Amino acid sequence: MATPNYGFTNSPQPGAPPPQEQGNGMAVAGLVLGIIGAVLFFVPFIGWIVSILGIIFGALGNSKASKIGGKGKGMALAGLILGVLGLIVGIAVFIWAMGEAKKDLDNYRYRGDIAPIVQPYDRA
Repeated sequence: MATPNYGFTNSPQPGAPPPQEQGNGMAVAGLVLGIIGAVLFFVPFIGWIVSILGIIFGALGNSKASKIGGKGKGMALAGLILGVLGLIVGIAVFIWAMGEAKKDLDNYRYRGDIAPIVQPYDRA
């Protein structure tokens, strides 16, 4: 003899949301910080910090993407690359700017353009 069903099944309840896929927030954060770091490369220290955070979050997002089946791997890799580029270009521009500033300062000192500051006042 068959047991009565009474209307119960193993199917999900009507109106219950389907299970959501696990996202990769680290990859998104890495991409956003990498973009910001690449755009702000000319701002010393702030651009560098954002680029370093983009590198860190990009690497963490890449690691998490490997664990959850590759979701967000492209975003993580893009954030990692943009963070590295922003950091390298930012440091290179800073070094170049400091070299130019030193050349200008040395040029003014030797030409005597800042006479009241460098040379004593002559009353004669």
